[in-house]
Amino acid sequence: MLVRLTFKSFFSRLVSVLIIFDALFFTISPASAGLLGGGKVKIPTPSQAAAELEKRYHVNTGAVQDQGETLNVADSKRPTPEVSLFFSPSDPKPGEKLTARAFPAYFTNDASKLYFTWFLMRENCYRGDPAGRPQCDADSDGWIDENDWMVEAHRSLASNDLDLLNVNYGSDTDNDGYTARFGGDNRVSVPNHCYYHDNTSGENYELVDSDVGDIDWGCPSGYSPVCMVGSEDLSPGDINLSATGGTADGSGGGGGSATATGETFETQTSDDYVSGLPYCNQSGGVGCNVGTPCCVLNATTATSCDVSLTTCSRPGGIGRTSANPVCRHIFPEAPGFTSGDGTFGASEERFWQTNPADPDTADNGNKDEANIVGLGRDTLTWNYQPGDQVGVVVEGTSMIATKHKDSSNMIMWAWSKNTCPNNGNKGSYTRTIDGYQVVIPTIAQDLRWCTQFNLVDPTQGGQATNLELSVAASPDDPINDVTTRSDGDLLDVVATIDNATKGIQGVYYDWRVELSPDGTANPAGGWINITNALNSLSGDRKLLSQVRGNGINKVQLSLNMRSTDAFNGRAFSSYLLNDVGYLRFRVDAAENYGASGASRRGRSSVIVKFNASQDRIIAHTVTASGDPARVALAAGEICSGTVNPTDPPEQQALSRLDGKLCRVIKNEIIGLEIPSGTGLSNFNWTINGQPLTCNAKVSPTNCFDDRQSNINFFPIIGNVGDTFNITVTANRIDSLTSTEKAVTISRTFKIVQPSVSIVSNNQASVWPKVLGQYVDTSGAAYTKYSHETLETFGGTAVPVRALFTPDFLGNIAPPQIERSWSVDGTVVGDGSANTIVFPANKLGQSVYNVSISAVYRPSALTRRALEDIWGISALDTTESYFGSSIQVEQPDIENIAAAGAKRYYALIASYLPGSVLFSLKVLFSAALILLASAMVFAIIPNFPEQTLSKRRRLGSE
Repeated sequence: MLVRLTFKSFFSRLVSVLIIFDALFFTISPASAGLLGGGKVKIPTPSQAAAELEKRYHVNTGAVQDQGETLNVADSKRPTPEVSLFFSPSDPKPGEKLTARAFPAYFTNDASKLYFTWFLMRENCYRGDPAGRPQCDADSDGWIDENDWMVEAHRSLASNDLDLLNVNYGSDTDNDGYTARFGGDNRVSVPNHCYYHDNTSGENYELVDSDVGDIDWGCPSGYSPVCMVGSEDLSPGDINLSATGGTADGSGGGGGSATATGETFETQTSDDYVSGLPYCNQSGGVGCNVGTPCCVLNATTATSCDVSLTTCSRPGGIGRTSANPVCRHIFPEAPGFTSGDGTFGASEERFWQTNPADPDTADNGNKDEANIVGLGRDTLTWNYQPGDQVGVVVEGTSMIATKHKDSSNMIMWAWSKNTCPNNGNKGSYTRTIDGYQVVIPTIAQDLRWCTQFNLVDPTQGGQATNLELSVAASPDDPINDVTTRSDGDLLDVVATIDNATKGIQGVYYDWRVELSPDGTANPAGGWINITNALNSLSGDRKLLSQVRGNGINKVQLSLNMRSTDAFNGRAFSSYLLNDVGYLRFRVDAAENYGASGASRRGRSSVIVKFNASQDRIIAHTVTASGDPARVALAAGEICSGTVNPTDPPEQQALSRLDGKLCRVIKNEIIGLEIPSGTGLSNFNWTINGQPLTCNAKVSPTNCFDDRQSNINFFPIIGNVGDTFNITVTANRIDSLTSTEKAVTISRTFKIVQPSVSIVSNNQASVWPKVLGQYVDTSGAAYTKYSHETLETFGGTAVPVRALFTPDFLGNIAPPQIERSWSVDGTVVGDGSANTIVFPANKLGQSVYNVSISAVYRPSALTRRALEDIWGISALDTTESYFGSSIQVEQPDIENIAAAGAKRYYALIASYLPGSVLFSLKVLFSAALILLASAMVFAIIPNFPEQTLSKRRRLGSE
């Protein structure tokens, strides 16, 4: 308000001066006087002149008023020093090194010149009596306070985990003392003025001794001390004009004269205004730099002095006038010593656990005592334990200048939570500066008391405490097979933790699978938990892998839920909408990271949309013809998933997998078909997300130029291991709503290396060699068979068969697939068949080496089609060679017989299936029981009759 009133008074005086200047130099010509007609001329008032100036120079009074109001409070809004803390890691575990880093702001010092006083409060080491908590009394003074917290932190800073075993504190020769300067290490020859900032009022108070209190101004209760100034307004007077001579037309011709009489300005007394605040001098007198001391009821609206103010007093005596106000560092202290005083002897070295023979125990470039006072130490690292709280207070020079007539800026402190409630008496003292009495606000504040309000929990205040968990599922757009074929996709769902402190084996996972026809977060019917039901389906089907336990970061779901499978009392088909359903995989993860059982947890989920249509993409080989070459579907299906029961178990598993992941080879052309009669139309094909188009250039028989059909083709180009995801989207009329619905079908193909293996074609004549048996943890026994060795008896016709990978290679005739069989180096057969039979006619123990060599040559028409349709050079479509070999062993039957019956029967038994052996064991056991019974009856032939007679005799007695 003082600034606003002064500005108004100044503005009025300025306008008055301008008016006087205009009146002194304003000349009225006779013609003008004539026009005016004589009489009085009114000079505008200051308000009228100000309004004219505002209008002429486009001055917005509202904007000027806003600037004045902002200026009035600007002093309390200046930025004062602050500090922020950041922790690494943000989620510490017990015993782990944790680093706190301080980032100060609004200091004039570089961070290396500031004093960082850290304080570390361990769990339950709060202020008070150390009874039952002796470990908390770091300075051993019988009381727990902020100094103990500071000692705990600065021992770590200064000692750098020094091994005290071989340290000799008998002498101190390292000269590692340091003298701290108020306001930072770089303040030299600058007066010290230390200040406290009140965050609520924005006022800055100079720190003083506790005997400085509030001034008693002697005003009546409810009155405030101010300085009042009386004022006089300058008002325009009346000026009388008269003119003689000249012409009436105002042309200025002819002679004439004009006279003016009257007062230009008149002085009038106006209301007083507040010019400022009074000061209380050393002798108890009251004064004002401008105006007269007064007591008023309302300093904002006062226009006159209510009560005269002549004396003042201060509790404790006169005001302080010392040239060096009170400054005290906030440093940790060893009992009986002062930190930062330049002396650092053996006793202090022992207390701080530093090396008296090393001036820089911490090896950071600071002397030991400089580390004790925290010079430039903006980081603190310690072994974290649950319950630890840490903080920091930073001393330095602020960016705010003092009122003192010297080069000083305010010395201030910044706190880790930027809070320091005032607990001291506020007052002020007066200094004469440049002839003016300057009032400086003061406070007797104990800054160390604020430490307790600035402790930070490293795991709170925005620090991460939970596991950062994410879940992903593959493949995209999976297919669920609702039929008994079980050709649905295998869905992999994986949880990833970005901030785990242990491996996945140290994290407990708990998965839940839920089903809904609506993929929103909160579907109308809710998400139905089907986790347990997935492994208790009809036919003892188990579709879901393990869902809970340590390290179970991945689950797999076989998408073979049938239409009639029941979930929560409803058929699976009822959870589908237009053959589309949704699965939600939810996982809860917990990581135990402390001996106390403390753990961090995380939760995440992923929603997977799946298609449950019975529609499928059928794969075919192709025929090529014409010039230029074009293709058409060949008869028969490949990768059907059909299993040959005579194949080895491993081959059966691969054949079953072909129904989901079709194995193909390079330089082949694959035909794709959606069977007719499905009611689908408007087909759109993609391969790995890119359009896959078929037209008459590809197949005039199966494709069209104006639309996509249910048939398509693509070439197998790339490298072994590459995959092709074929997706087709089509429309079907919904029988219930008579509206079109979109149907998505997909299938995956993978390039494999062509290969062939040799297996028995009749295990009654030739069979895999038994390598042994193993017993699993449940006690079940399994027989291990060789893949490289077969066995047979001499004199037997040995039938063997070639198994090709992919399966469809076995159906291709020469010359596209050529086969060359040999037994012991002798070619067998004409190379067109997948089977051969050879005699085991060697004498004694023998071995037969059986091999097959194969070559796959794309037909000339296929190679031409690849080039004519897709631009694949014939040079890139060369043949592939592959083969396989086995040994067929023939044991020496004669030698076995000569060696004895036991060895012979043992050999025979080794070829018998386990079930036959079990039956034989049962048969032999029964025979043995019968034999033993017969022997007993033979030895005692009348035993039953004798026993019966004896019982009768005893009964009669």
